[in-house]
Amino acid sequence: MSDTTRPARNGAADATDRTPAGRERTYSIADLAAAFGVTHRTIRYYEDHGLLSPRREGQVRVYSATDRARLSWILRGKRVGFSLAEIAELLDLYSYDRDRTAQRRRTLEKCRERIAALTRQRDDIDKTLGELTAFCALVDSVLADPSVEAEARARFQAAVGGGIVVRPCDDATAATASPSQDPPVQAPEPVSGSSAEADPSPDPER
Repeated sequence: MSDTTRPARNGAADATDRTPAGRERTYSIADLAAAFGVTHRTIRYYEDHGLLSPRREGQVRVYSATDRARLSWILRGKRVGFSLAEIAELLDLYSYDRDRTAQRRRTLEKCRERIAALTRQRDDIDKTLGELTAFCALVDSVLADPSVEAEARARFQAAVGGGIVVRPCDDATAATASPSQDPPVQAPEPVSGSSAEADPSPDPER
């Protein structure tokens, strides 16, 4: 069955989801997989978790316009980092909240939570990138001219805020250094950011 319609908004069928005879358009699993660029396995996975409920005609799954719209919402939610539990909550609100006020409020709340989490993650990544860039500059300058190591270490520590103690850059430097010098270089530990919740679905499509 060809899939030429656009997704119905928030699960509501519109005129484009009607056949010429006035009946609601239906879709096969192949139609939905092609329309959204996902595998049959992904769609079945969401069914197993109660997010989609196609009817059966014999052994064949038949999806409604509402199922199509729900799949669109699921994939959008996964792309922005919502868990399946959060997506299920929002979809359930649509089913029971006919004027959609509660659903809209809860969706807004969840989106703002994701924005805050991603902002924190971005800040952590920016900090880690800055430390790695400064450390690369330190090693690069010492490789070019070992005599500038002390100056390069001072620049690095200034760049990262003095929170990391940088030692001589390699074992060769330490072997020829005076006894008062520090042991070999230790690379700074990158700052770990808050990782998004792992996608439990069997396929990477979002």
